[in-house]
Amino acid sequence: MRYKIVIIIIAMLLLNGLNNSREINDLAIVSAIGIDKAENGKYKVSAIVLNPEKQGSGSGTSSSDEMTLYENEDETIQTAIRRMILESPKKLYLAHMKLLLISESVAKDSLLDVIDFFIRDNEENNDFYLVVAKGVEPREVLQIKTPVEDIPSENIVKSIEATARYIGITTENELRDSIESILEEGEEVAIPSIILKKEEEEEEKDSSKENEKSSDEPQGDSNSSSDSGSESSEGSDSKKTQNKEKILVDSMAYFKDNKLAGYLDMTESMIYTVLNNKFVNGIIQVKGNDNLVAEIIKSKTKMTPKYENGKYIVDISLEAVCNVTEMGEKINFEKSESIHDYEKLLQEKLKADIQDYITKCQKVYNTDIIGFGKLYREKLNKEYKKIENVFYTDIFSNIETNIEVKVLFPNDGGINKKW
Repeated sequence: MRYKIVIIIIAMLLLNGLNNSREINDLAIVSAIGIDKAENGKYKVSAIVLNPEKQGSGSGTSSSDEMTLYENEDETIQTAIRRMILESPKKLYLAHMKLLLISESVAKDSLLDVIDFFIRDNEENNDFYLVVAKGVEPREVLQIKTPVEDIPSENIVKSIEATARYIGITTENELRDSIESILEEGEEVAIPSIILKKEEEEEEKDSSKENEKSSDEPQGDSNSSSDSGSESSEGSDSKKTQNKEKILVDSMAYFKDNKLAGYLDMTESMIYTVLNNKFVNGIIQVKGNDNLVAEIIKSKTKMTPKYENGKYIVDISLEAVCNVTEMGEKINFEKSESIHDYEKLLQEKLKADIQDYITKCQKVYNTDIIGFGKLYREKLNKEYKKIENVFYTDIFSNIETNIEVKVLFPNDGGINKKW
């Protein structure tokens, strides 16, 4: 008898998770959400809903068949999403969402107001990307068809991941990572941005089809035939101009007090990822006639805060391992002295870029995306407690830095020309 009771209890525990189960056909699976602000102050919400039946059919369906774009406008994000059911026959399901795309107007209001709903929603897993749509409405981006990925959100996510892994000007931070920066004292947040690039493309009409069409037409007198032929000839040579839009990953968008304050340039975006130990891979070029290009394949940054003689100082140590990927014929790596010389050149460039980035954050951007406040709070907490109320007004912009960069070329690569 006891054995049967144990079996029943185990079965109840195992099957209990099915109480809240829902059939996939009863849900509208959302791939991406776009949020903008209307002129009346309401949220304009766009949602890409996937069609699993079309995606899995393998019948060469178009992207328009594989996804549907729903739009709604309301005072709150949740209400706007919930009322999409007036148009959609199914409830929107956000657990598989991969992208949250916000407009500049929304980002300039408050980041916390936007992500609050997505943090609280118990269907969320917070493993999607938070991205700023730079100079464009999110709904415009979510409607773009791309040649590689039929679903725009898939294209954006994979582009961000590829950019982070091979160029190093952005990060693969998901929402949960951004939340830590937003909520944690002493650190401002920076997130990826995307733009739309418009290109004009000329299409030539198919002359063979035009000729076939003209040959099938009834022939009249010689004059009309001649006129028809001239029109056909003009038609075959005519060109049609079309505007083609591409989604491009741009530099990092930086925030101040959880509001969009501006954008870093490409070099600053790379230094941001390096100093925050989020750098994966990227290239750096030493300008000059030597044409030396190195690929940073590994980097590690250590920052140590100090308070000495009434001054706040941060020691920054960067170690970078690089492969030489391109060099001019004047470069000769046969001598170890030459290798050290170019390592030194690269060290000086990285040091200058880091110093320039820090100076701009302190004096121009006035935002602590470097994380100096967090550094002092965690490692010199007693000292930080004395200045926390005036840290960003009186201390941050005056923090001095000692930067040390070490670059190694384990594989010089290239071809050495013998003179």
